[in-house]
Amino acid sequence: MKINTARIMAPLAVVMAAALTGCGGGNDGDAAPAAAATPEPAPAPAPAPAPASAASGTLTISAASPASENGTIDMAASGVLVNNTALTTTSPAGIDYCDITYAATSTSGSRYEIKVYFRRSDQVVLNASLFKTDFSWGLGESDLSKGISGGVSVNLGARAITFNSKALTGFSGEKGTVSGTVTFPAHATVPACGA
Repeated sequence: MKINTARIMAPLAVVMAAALTGCGGGNDGDAAPAAAATPEPAPAPAPAPAPASAASGTLTISAASPASENGTIDMAASGVLVNNTALTTTSPAGIDYCDITYAATSTSGSRYEIKVYFRRSDQVVLNASLFKTDFSWGLGESDLSKGISGGVSVNLGARAITFNSKALTGFSGEKGTVSGTVTFPAHATVPACGA
């Protein structure tokens, strides 16, 4: 039987060339192409920068007593906090409402908490209050069963609250008029509080 050495040597030459290429020997010009590397995963896209505030618009306090509380609150400024919470009253029992709460600083230098409650079924405003975070001054009106007497309205589609020159009073002779329109964030799970 005659052995064909050319058939045996050809595969052996390929194996030897591959071994030499892997060891750094042989002629680099004749090296077999390297196996394709596993592609690196694409880098994750950078997260979008968070907005300075989830609210916009301004509220103006005028005709305040004392006058040092007059000023403008910019809801798009840095440091503004806003929250949209769905709640149910206990007294009177069982009224589903939305609690929109802001914490923001006025041009007067005072930091305020502003709260607006509105009934989920018809967006009637049940409470509108604005008070300094140290509780040294504050204004408000509240009627959880019937709603307050005008001057504050909610546009649910625009997620906006409008104070239409709403005169508010406090417990110790404080007073002021609040004007302007501000927006609020959507509620994550309750469309009736703004989707």
